[in-house]
Amino acid sequence: MQGAALVGHDVVVPGNTLQIDDGTGEGGFELAGPADQVKVEILAPSGQVVDTLQLGAQASGLHSFEWNAGSATAASGLKFRVTATSGATTSTPTTLMRDRVVAVSTGGSTFSLELAVSGTVPYSAVKAFN
Repeated sequence: MQGAALVGHDVVVPGNTLQIDDGTGEGGFELAGPADQVKVEILAPSGQVVDTLQLGAQASGLHSFEWNAGSATAASGLKFRVTATSGATTSTPTTLMRDRVVAVSTGGSTFSLELAVSGTVPYSAVKAFN
């Protein structure tokens, strides 16, 4: 019953679709450990890099970023990827995106969320609530 209260709200889940509202693109990532340098690349649907953000050193944990999307819209299909370096070691952090809960469901002992962009994800995949 409490799950029904999530319908219409946003959650943060693994994914790399750039959310764009009012000319600002938003995304996030999770670092398993601290990084000396974090780079976010904004990608066209073809995979071509259209812009790069240098975020500098970041601590472990959840992080978000904003990008000036200009005239791009959510329908542009932009994605992003994140790379992190710590010394000579390069890693690929978990990318995170905001998505809207449109329905909830249960199957056996599993509680799932139906999301507008990501489809069905288990409740356990949710990293944060907005």
